[in-house]
Amino acid sequence: MPKGIYAAASAMYTERRSLDAIAQNLANASTVGYRRAEALRGSFAQTLADTHGRNGGIDGDGGAGIHQAGIWRDYSQGTSRETGRDLDVSLDGPGFFMVQADDGETLLTRAGHLTVDDQNRLVGQHGWPVLGQDGPIVLPENSLAIQIDERGRILSVVQGDAGLENEFIEQLRIVELAAGSQEDLRPRNGQFFSSNGVELEDSVNSRVHQGRLEDANLNAVTELVKMITIQRHYEAAQKALSQQSRTGEGFSEIIHRA
Repeated sequence: MPKGIYAAASAMYTERRSLDAIAQNLANASTVGYRRAEALRGSFAQTLADTHGRNGGIDGDGGAGIHQAGIWRDYSQGTSRETGRDLDVSLDGPGFFMVQADDGETLLTRAGHLTVDDQNRLVGQHGWPVLGQDGPIVLPENSLAIQIDERGRILSVVQGDAGLENEFIEQLRIVELAAGSQEDLRPRNGQFFSSNGVELEDSVNSRVHQGRLEDANLNAVTELVKMITIQRHYEAAQKALSQQSRTGEGFSEIIHRA
Protein backbone atom coordinates (compact mmCIF):
# COMPACT_ATOMS: atom_id res chain seq x y z
CA MET A 1 0.00 0.00 0.00
CA PRO A 2 1.43 3.47 -0.89
CA LYS A 3 2.71 5.34 2.16
CA GLY A 4 0.52 8.36 1.44
CA ILE A 5 -2.66 6.29 1.60
CA TYR A 6 -1.42 4.48 4.70
CA ALA A 7 -0.58 7.76 6.45
CA ALA A 8 -3.95 9.36 5.62
CA ALA A 9 -5.92 6.27 6.66
CA SER A 10 -4.04 5.96 9.96
CA ALA A 11 -4.60 9.66 10.65
CA MET A 12 -8.34 9.25 10.07
CA TYR A 13 -8.48 6.28 12.44
CA THR A 14 -6.50 8.13 15.12
CA GLU A 15 -8.65 11.27 14.90
CA ARG A 16 -11.78 9.11 15.04
CA ARG A 17 -10.60 7.57 18.31
CA SER A 18 -9.77 11.03 19.65
CA LEU A 19 -13.30 12.17 18.80
CA ASP A 20 -14.71 9.13 20.60
CA ALA A 21 -12.75 10.01 23.75
CA ILE A 22 -13.93 13.62 23.66
CA ALA A 23 -17.53 12.52 23.07
CA GLN A 24 -17.26 10.31 26.15
CA ASN A 25 -15.92 13.27 28.16
CA LEU A 26 -18.75 15.54 27.06
CA ALA A 27 -21.36 12.88 27.83
CA ASN A 28 -19.95 12.66 31.37
CA ALA A 29 -19.34 16.37 31.98
CA SER A 30 -21.89 16.29 34.82
CA THR A 31 -20.98 12.82 36.13
CA VAL A 32 -19.69 12.97 39.71
CA GLY A 33 -16.10 11.75 40.04
CA TYR A 34 -15.59 11.12 36.31
CA ARG A 35 -11.96 11.16 35.11
CA ARG A 36 -11.21 12.77 31.75
CA ALA A 37 -10.05 10.52 28.89
CA GLU A 38 -7.65 11.45 26.11
CA ALA A 39 -6.50 9.42 23.12
CA LEU A 40 -2.73 9.22 22.86
CA ARG A 41 -0.98 9.17 19.53
CA GLY A 42 2.47 8.34 18.24
CA SER A 43 4.40 7.58 15.06
CA PHE A 44 4.79 4.05 13.76
CA ALA A 45 8.56 4.47 13.69
CA GLN A 46 8.63 5.50 17.35
CA THR A 47 6.40 2.60 18.37
CA LEU A 48 8.59 0.07 16.54
CA ALA A 49 11.69 1.54 18.15
CA ASP A 50 10.11 1.42 21.61
CA THR A 51 8.93 -2.16 21.06
CA HIS A 52 12.07 -3.67 19.53
CA GLY A 53 14.74 -1.35 20.87
CA ARG A 54 16.96 1.13 19.11
CA ASN A 55 19.09 -1.71 17.79
CA GLY A 56 16.18 -3.60 16.28
CA GLY A 57 17.26 -3.05 12.70
CA ILE A 58 14.32 -1.02 11.37
CA ASP A 59 14.61 -0.46 7.63
CA GLY A 60 14.01 3.00 6.18
CA ASP A 61 11.88 5.32 8.30
CA GLY A 62 9.90 2.52 9.96
CA GLY A 63 6.60 3.43 8.37
CA ALA A 64 4.45 6.45 7.77
CA GLY A 65 1.72 8.21 9.66
CA ILE A 66 0.44 8.38 13.22
CA HIS A 67 -1.57 5.88 15.17
CA GLN A 68 -3.71 5.67 18.28
CA ALA A 69 -1.43 4.56 21.12
CA GLY A 70 -3.99 4.04 23.87
CA ILE A 71 -6.35 5.98 26.13
CA TRP A 72 -4.86 8.10 28.90
CA ARG A 73 -6.87 9.01 32.00
CA ASP A 74 -6.40 12.28 33.84
CA TYR A 75 -6.54 11.53 37.58
CA SER A 76 -6.10 15.12 38.70
CA GLN A 77 -8.62 16.39 41.22
CA GLY A 78 -11.85 17.92 39.96
CA THR A 79 -13.72 20.90 41.35
CA SER A 80 -15.58 20.33 44.62
CA ARG A 81 -19.01 21.88 45.11
CA GLU A 82 -21.19 22.17 48.18
CA THR A 83 -24.47 20.24 48.30
CA GLY A 84 -25.31 20.40 52.01
CA ARG A 85 -26.40 16.75 51.89
CA ASP A 86 -25.10 14.57 54.75
CA LEU A 87 -24.39 11.56 52.53
CA ASP A 88 -22.46 13.49 49.89
CA VAL A 89 -18.70 13.30 50.42
CA SER A 90 -15.71 14.49 48.40
CA LEU A 91 -12.00 13.83 48.73
CA ASP A 92 -9.26 16.41 48.91
CA GLY A 93 -6.07 14.59 47.94
CA PRO A 94 -5.04 11.56 45.86
CA GLY A 95 -7.25 8.94 47.53
CA PHE A 96 -10.14 6.84 46.28
CA PHE A 97 -13.23 5.46 47.98
CA MET A 98 -13.75 1.71 47.65
CA VAL A 99 -16.98 -0.02 46.60
CA GLN A 100 -17.92 -3.62 45.90
CA ALA A 101 -19.49 -4.24 42.49
CA ASP A 102 -22.23 -6.80 41.83
CA ASP A 103 -19.64 -9.26 40.50
CA GLY A 104 -17.72 -9.05 43.79
CA GLU A 105 -14.82 -7.02 42.44
CA THR A 106 -13.58 -4.16 44.58
CA LEU A 107 -13.47 -0.90 42.61
CA LEU A 108 -11.99 2.52 43.23
CA THR A 109 -13.94 5.73 42.73
CA ARG A 110 -14.01 9.43 43.51
CA ALA A 111 -17.81 9.48 43.26
CA GLY A 112 -19.11 10.24 46.73
CA HIS A 113 -22.88 10.53 46.19
CA LEU A 114 -24.02 7.96 48.77
CA THR A 115 -27.41 6.59 49.77
CA VAL A 116 -28.79 3.93 52.12
CA ASP A 117 -30.32 0.76 50.65
CA ASP A 118 -33.12 -1.43 52.02
CA GLN A 119 -30.57 -3.35 54.11
CA ASN A 120 -29.39 -0.12 55.73
CA ARG A 121 -26.06 -0.41 53.93
CA LEU A 122 -24.24 2.68 52.77
CA VAL A 123 -24.09 2.40 48.98
CA GLY A 124 -22.75 4.42 46.07
CA GLN A 125 -23.73 4.59 42.41
CA HIS A 126 -25.49 1.47 41.05
CA GLY A 127 -26.30 0.44 44.63
CA TRP A 128 -22.79 -0.93 45.18
CA PRO A 129 -21.85 -1.14 48.89
CA VAL A 130 -19.27 1.35 50.10
CA LEU A 131 -16.45 -0.34 51.99
CA GLY A 132 -15.17 0.54 55.42
CA GLN A 133 -12.20 -0.92 57.25
CA ASP A 134 -14.12 -4.15 57.92
CA GLY A 135 -16.23 -4.43 54.77
CA PRO A 136 -19.66 -3.02 53.82
CA ILE A 137 -20.93 -0.30 56.13
CA VAL A 138 -24.30 -0.87 57.83
CA LEU A 139 -26.01 2.06 59.53
CA PRO A 140 -28.16 1.61 62.66
CA GLU A 141 -31.91 1.81 62.13
CA ASN A 142 -32.30 4.30 64.98
CA SER A 143 -29.90 6.77 63.41
CA LEU A 144 -31.24 10.33 63.35
CA ALA A 145 -28.37 11.82 61.36
CA ILE A 146 -24.95 10.89 60.01
CA GLN A 147 -21.73 12.78 60.55
CA ILE A 148 -18.55 12.03 58.59
CA ASP A 149 -15.32 13.69 59.69
CA GLU A 150 -12.28 14.53 57.56
CA ARG A 151 -10.67 11.17 58.36
CA GLY A 152 -13.73 9.34 57.05
CA ARG A 153 -15.01 8.26 60.47
CA ILE A 154 -18.77 7.77 60.37
CA LEU A 155 -20.77 8.79 63.43
CA SER A 156 -24.46 8.10 63.90
CA VAL A 157 -26.51 10.59 65.88
CA VAL A 158 -28.86 8.60 68.12
CA GLN A 159 -31.22 9.37 70.97
CA GLY A 160 -29.56 8.35 74.23
CA ASP A 161 -30.75 8.41 77.83
CA ALA A 162 -29.17 11.81 78.35
CA GLY A 163 -30.09 13.23 74.97
CA LEU A 164 -28.52 13.05 71.55
CA GLU A 165 -25.32 11.03 71.34
CA ASN A 166 -22.71 10.36 68.66
CA GLU A 167 -22.10 6.67 68.08
CA PHE A 168 -19.06 5.53 66.07
CA ILE A 169 -20.09 3.19 63.24
CA GLU A 170 -17.15 2.65 60.89
CA GLN A 171 -14.42 4.43 58.99
CA LEU A 172 -14.46 4.77 55.21
CA ARG A 173 -11.72 2.79 53.48
CA ILE A 174 -9.76 5.37 51.52
CA VAL A 175 -6.76 4.21 49.53
CA GLU A 176 -4.18 5.67 47.21
CA LEU A 177 -1.87 4.12 44.67
CA ALA A 178 1.86 3.73 44.82
CA ALA A 179 3.66 6.49 42.95
CA GLY A 180 3.56 6.08 39.18
CA SER A 181 0.99 3.27 39.13
CA GLN A 182 -2.20 5.19 38.28
CA GLU A 183 -1.77 4.39 34.59
CA ASP A 184 -2.18 0.70 35.44
CA LEU A 185 -5.77 1.17 36.64
CA ARG A 186 -8.42 -0.40 34.42
CA PRO A 187 -11.49 1.84 33.98
CA ARG A 188 -14.98 0.39 34.07
CA ASN A 189 -16.59 3.56 32.75
CA GLY A 190 -14.43 6.53 33.72
CA GLN A 191 -16.09 6.75 37.13
CA PHE A 192 -15.10 3.38 38.61
CA PHE A 193 -11.72 1.69 38.28
CA SER A 194 -10.33 -1.77 38.88
CA SER A 195 -7.03 -1.78 40.76
CA ASN A 196 -5.86 -4.42 38.26
CA GLY A 197 -3.37 -5.83 40.75
CA VAL A 198 -1.87 -2.42 41.55
CA GLU A 199 -0.52 -2.06 45.08
CA LEU A 200 -2.90 -0.02 47.26
CA GLU A 201 -2.04 1.89 50.41
CA ASP A 202 -4.27 3.44 53.06
CA SER A 203 -4.36 7.11 52.19
CA VAL A 204 -2.81 9.47 54.70
CA ASN A 205 -2.81 12.39 52.29
CA SER A 206 -6.57 12.68 51.69
CA ARG A 207 -9.26 14.48 53.63
CA VAL A 208 -13.00 13.84 53.48
CA HIS A 209 -15.45 16.73 53.18
CA GLN A 210 -19.06 16.02 54.11
CA GLY A 211 -21.79 17.81 52.20
CA ARG A 212 -19.70 18.21 49.05
CA LEU A 213 -19.23 16.39 45.72
CA GLU A 214 -16.35 16.34 43.25
CA ASP A 215 -17.36 17.11 39.68
CA ALA A 216 -15.79 15.62 36.56
CA ASN A 217 -12.25 16.95 36.10
CA LEU A 218 -12.87 18.51 32.70
CA ASN A 219 -14.00 21.72 31.08
CA ALA A 220 -16.80 21.20 28.57
CA VAL A 221 -15.87 24.31 26.55
CA THR A 222 -12.27 23.13 26.23
CA GLU A 223 -13.45 19.70 25.09
CA LEU A 224 -15.72 21.27 22.46
CA VAL A 225 -12.87 23.39 21.08
CA LYS A 226 -10.68 20.27 20.87
CA MET A 227 -13.49 18.40 19.12
CA ILE A 228 -13.77 21.10 16.43
CA THR A 229 -10.00 21.06 15.87
CA ILE A 230 -9.86 17.27 15.59
CA GLN A 231 -12.84 17.22 13.22
CA ARG A 232 -10.89 19.56 10.93
CA HIS A 233 -7.87 17.24 11.10
CA TYR A 234 -10.11 14.30 10.26
CA GLU A 235 -11.59 16.09 7.26
CA ALA A 236 -8.11 17.06 6.04
CA ALA A 237 -6.94 13.44 6.29
CA GLN A 238 -10.09 12.32 4.49
CA LYS A 239 -9.35 14.71 1.61
CA ALA A 240 -5.73 13.55 1.50
CA LEU A 241 -6.85 9.92 1.32
CA SER A 242 -9.23 10.74 -1.52
CA GLN A 243 -6.47 12.58 -3.40
CA GLN A 244 -4.00 9.74 -2.89
CA SER A 245 -6.58 7.26 -4.13
CA ARG A 246 -7.25 9.29 -7.29
CA THR A 247 -3.50 9.62 -7.91
CA GLY A 248 -3.08 5.87 -7.56
CA GLU A 249 -5.92 5.24 -10.00
CA GLY A 250 -4.26 7.60 -12.49
CA PHE A 251 -0.95 5.75 -12.27
CA SER A 252 -2.70 2.41 -12.70
CA GLU A 253 -4.44 3.64 -15.84
CA ILE A 254 -1.16 4.93 -17.34
CA ILE A 255 0.60 1.63 -16.63
CA HIS A 256 -2.33 -0.33 -18.05
CA ARG A 257 -2.19 1.65 -21.33
CA ALA A 258 1.59 1.37 -21.64
